[in-house]
Amino acid sequence: MSEEVGEEKPHLLIYKSALDYFSVKPHETLFVGDNWRNDVAGPAESGMKAVPLDGVAYDVIKELPEILRLLEIDH
Repeated sequence: MSEEVGEEKPHLLIYKSALDYFSVKPHETLFVGDNWRNDVAGPAESGMKAVPLDGVAYDVIKELPEILRLLEIDH
C-alpha cells in the first residue's frame, strides 16, 4: 500500500515493493488494473507484463482464461 511505501503509483518504488513482498521478479509478474498510467505503464516500466481490464491498450483482458495466455501457461 502506498502509505507503507511512502509513494504512490506510478512511482517505481510501489512496484518494486510489491515484487519484493511476493518474492518474484518483474518478468514473472502480470499486473492487471483499470488505470493505464498506474496499472499498465508504471508496471511495464518496471519490467512486468501489464494489461488493463478495459480500454484501449496493447492487450485487453475480456475473459479470465486470457490471463493464462498472457502468462504463457498451458491450461
